[in-house]
Amino acid sequence: MKRLRWETDRRFYAVRVYQDLFNDWVVERAWGGKKSNLGNRSQEVLFTYSDAEQVIEKIKKERLAHKYDLVESIFLQ
Repeated sequence: MKRLRWETDRRFYAVRVYQDLFNDWVVERAWGGKKSNLGNRSQEVLFTYSDAEQVIEKIKKERLAHKYDLVESIFLQ
């Protein structure tokens, strides 16, 4: 499993990558305001870990472009 979290002073964006019971890879995203109940989440099912890594790289670039700071990066096996 891999977890990443980015933040600005008011917002957060979190990503979790894990393998489900069918051995597919899932990229789960959550985002919203730090001090509000507003936010959302989505899941994307992928067939390989390499596909999941490509999605994560795209997310990293997007977060940096929007001035988010990476505050957590955890890789668990």
